[in-house]
Amino acid sequence: MSRLNATSTDGLRLAAECSGEGPAVVLVHGLGFGRALWASQKEALLGAGFRVLACDLRGFGDSDPATSNFTIEQLAGDLEAVREAAGLEEFHLVGHSLGGMCALHYTLAHPERVTSLALASTTSHSGQRGSAYGAALSHLAHHGFDKAMEDASFRSKVEWAVDFLADPTVRAELNGTISEELPNGERLLKLIKRMTQTADPARAYAWHATVGYSTRERLGEIRCPSLVLHGTRDMIIPYVAGQLLHDGLTGSSWLSFKGAGHNISVECEAVFNEALLSFLQDTSH
Repeated sequence: MSRLNATSTDGLRLAAECSGEGPAVVLVHGLGFGRALWASQKEALLGAGFRVLACDLRGFGDSDPATSNFTIEQLAGDLEAVREAAGLEEFHLVGHSLGGMCALHYTLAHPERVTSLALASTTSHSGQRGSAYGAALSHLAHHGFDKAMEDASFRSKVEWAVDFLADPTVRAELNGTISEELPNGERLLKLIKRMTQTADPARAYAWHATVGYSTRERLGEIRCPSLVLHGTRDMIIPYVAGQLLHDGLTGSSWLSFKGAGHNISVECEAVFNEALLSFLQDTSH
């Protein structure tokens, strides 16, 4: 295993590690994680004869902490800096959650580099409500849950968002025949509190990056093979977002994880790994 450091255009040190020989696979983690998220996938990929590059997004793992708000476009630029440092010409790209948003943006910016695209628990479009949710989580992460919720005006916005998602009519509209898989408002609020209990600038900046994010209108430009994977009980990015992403990607493959939440690569490790390996082997040159 070789560790490498790249430098972002705004001077941040970006950490990554590369192992193995064969077709290259780049793994991009989601918000709040680091490259360690992919331990099981890395082992499976190396065993199947792939070269694996796993990076830490700015603000997470061994990369430098972010010092201000940034965009998904900047994350894609960070990924390009890591690619250059690793000397990769083309590769399979796998992204989870925020890492999936980064992967989509990167593929649109550098289509010649991406052999295939696997997207887990992610979305191509934050939308008005998704952006409001991201902004609220950013504020909570900046101040810590209890401190932020002391502001009655802000608290009402959070409670409104939670009540909205818990409404039976909305639940049916969002998830159709599996609307019972969506969390109730109390469970969602507990999850939000758990994620933002302590002030965490890295998470705050990362949540802010999701505000206004959209590649929805450009999905038709992506021509490489793609695989979309999503859990039906995802409380962070609703299941319907995965369905819409799959619908927007021409000829994409789709895998639904019944009863699984947001971290499907961990929750459904064996099935996830089998599906990912099969997809990558089928799309390798």
